[in-house]
Amino acid sequence: MRVGAHSKEAAERRLEAVPMAAREARPKVDYCGDPIPQMEIRGNVAIVPVSGPLMKGATGFEKWAFGIASHDDIASDLLAAKQAGISKVVMNMNSPGGTVMGTPELADLVAKLVRGGMTIFDFTQQVKASAAEYITAAASGRFGTKSCMCGSIGTILETVDASKFFESIGIQYNVFASGKFKAMGHPAKPLTPEQTQWIEEFVAQRATEFKMHMSSYRPRIKSEAMEGQIFTGEDAVKVGLLTANANSLDEVVEMIQWF
Repeated sequence: MRVGAHSKEAAERRLEAVPMAAREARPKVDYCGDPIPQMEIRGNVAIVPVSGPLMKGATGFEKWAFGIASHDDIASDLLAAKQAGISKVVMNMNSPGGTVMGTPELADLVAKLVRGGMTIFDFTQQVKASAAEYITAAASGRFGTKSCMCGSIGTILETVDASKFFESIGIQYNVFASGKFKAMGHPAKPLTPEQTQWIEEFVAQRATEFKMHMSSYRPRIKSEAMEGQIFTGEDAVKVGLLTANANSLDEVVEMIQWF
């Protein structure tokens, strides 16, 4: 009993040491005390923030400590705007991308809302890359400043092979796994040729899906612009990633009034 009691007391002390902001599902401020962007209503326009690396199921702590943007929160904001009868949305983007998990589903929601009559623009004056490009492909219009950064269309999966390092310091790391692919990517084991091929095919398949998604909604995008590179906002218009350049969020909010 005492062990359990001590464990409970320790857990409670640890929880008390965490700032209240980090315990919230949707923190209002980050660990520095700076505000975390929240949905804003301006007249008949909802401004939905997409700020930070995208991650499915991000916790309040991850948002507070690391500036993570949750797919779930973005979807919740879009649906809340719809429920409130707001048919015009600007997704205010500042994200380098994020996880594959959750991205196609959020992109499908954006597409569904647009098909249902909602006018959705996106705008960035900073960065909109990779998964952030994916989720707004179906937007009614996509805008950015001339100096913003867009693109990075593609997929990446990383592994680390530290087996030689372990060997050099006299550590023999044993990994027991069922199946020839179960332990692939483990840092103590070099990839086998079969594992390397599997990973390459997996990444290529996800990249193909990404490119097809972008092309289906933004047919102006040139195929050579989807090789993982980034573009300034000015060049992004030329290759079809952006509809046009805009100087500010206020300008885009004003523009959407006419749609």
